[in-house]
Amino acid sequence: MSENKLKPCPFCGSTKLKIESKRTFNYGKKHCSVTVRCMKCHARSPVVGINLDNNQYNERELCELQVTEAWNTRVL
Repeated sequence: MSENKLKPCPFCGSTKLKIESKRTFNYGKKHCSVTVRCMKCHARSPVVGINLDNNQYNERELCELQVTEAWNTRVL
């Protein structure tokens, strides 16, 4: 994962977090949908969707960076 580290869950304080991603290919375009899920209370981050260029090789890093930022700036 990137240098950015996930903050604990804002609801239960757990650090057991999982990044889940799904990649789709439609009409020759790649798209990554990614979210963070707390394994204790099952809270989820907003889904972050990213359109990717066909020649990008750092897809996973880009997706994880975006969702980490969304999770870490989340407020109750």
